[in-house]
Amino acid sequence: LTLGDALQTGTITLDGTFSAQTLTVGASTGNNAFDINFNNNVGIVGTSTITGMATFYNAGAIGLGDYLSDVFNFNGGLTANLSSRVTIKASQISTNNAALHIASPITFVPENVAVTAGSGQIDLGAITLNAGVTLVVGSIGQSGALNLSSVTGTPGPGAVSNLTLNSSGAVEVGGAISSKIGTVLLSNAAGAIFRSNLGGLGDLVTNLVLTNSTDTVSFLGDLYATSLSNPGGNFNLQFYGSNTKVVDFVNLLTTGSVYFGDLTRVIDPINCICTGVGPADILTFDRGIKHAGSNIIAGIFTRSMLSGCPVGGCGIQFTNGITTFVGGNTTFDFGTMPVEFDNIVLATGITLTLGGGYSGTVTIGSITGTMVDDSICPSNIIINSTGAVNILRTIGTNIGSLTVTNSGGATFAGNVTTVSSVVL
Repeated sequence: LTLGDALQTGTITLDGTFSAQTLTVGASTGNNAFDINFNNNVGIVGTSTITGMATFYNAGAIGLGDYLSDVFNFNGGLTANLSSRVTIKASQISTNNAALHIASPITFVPENVAVTAGSGQIDLGAITLNAGVTLVVGSIGQSGALNLSSVTGTPGPGAVSNLTLNSSGAVEVGGAISSKIGTVLLSNAAGAIFRSNLGGLGDLVTNLVLTNSTDTVSFLGDLYATSLSNPGGNFNLQFYGSNTKVVDFVNLLTTGSVYFGDLTRVIDPINCICTGVGPADILTFDRGIKHAGSNIIAGIFTRSMLSGCPVGGCGIQFTNGITTFVGGNTTFDFGTMPVEFDNIVLATGITLTLGGGYSGTVTIGSITGTMVDDSICPSNIIINSTGAVNILRTIGTNIGSLTVTNSGGATFAGNVTTVSSVVL
């Protein structure tokens, strides 16, 4: 089926469904300055199928469907990279294990729409979701990679829009996900990279859900969410944006390592001055965060402004595993909320201050520095809390000094070994 040519202008409209071996819209060279609309039965549900390849060369707009339940099966693959905009009013756009490429800007109109390609890769241009739309890219059977340019909801009084990314392949979103987004669900991914912002300071994503994935899930831009849930998975998680903010208490159940900030550490080996390259990332978990496992901290946790412990948990609960501080000198202050660590390891030359003079309790299993060949730059610890301080095991291994100030009582259950001093 061939529709239009290089000299075609105006609009081509097909009101009925169609079925063909291949579909070619326009010509591979020339202007192709025309629009095309596939109504797929006007005003009622329709299903159209191309068993082979579908290629759109037209430079004008593309319309797929006019009814919320319309279905388009481009079994042999779909390419639409040159059009000014693609508008989808259908519940399903699919291929049968073949690539699906739409580089043009895309607007999704119906409330629920799925884009699937099996083992085929899905590439989508800048996406706009109408109010209340739930877009599912991939499926439980999707193994092809997912690549999205950006996702924008519709501001105003309408309902929030939602996004699900579901593939056992790699997932990448190059641009921002923003403007009245409700739930963002990432499932089954073999690694995922979000290269730009997710939400904004006045535009928080309602729910961010990370589940059943492997490899590494990276947030390279700012992340702003009301809720972050992680019911499970075996993946590393990286919060590498300049600002990360989550309002509700966070319970991370991934068995992988969690990285908080990506500040590069530089140490002067003569004067033992530890600095970072560039500003440290800021991490704000208003009600707190929990993770049983490996945590690597190179950013700054901001002080909680809340008092009392809300239902569901509060404070910092890194109570099972090793938390390693690898950035520059840092203050870890969570206000009146409790702070709990199992084992803390300090990179060479770091001074860690726990607390900022507030009443949150501090409970730590053990604290160790990092032994290097010359051992000339030990790490230092300052504990500054009017709440109770409990060190359950030992402090030692290249620790320069330990200072406890403003304490409402401190208990050291194990040996304390420092290079220079203990100040109480």
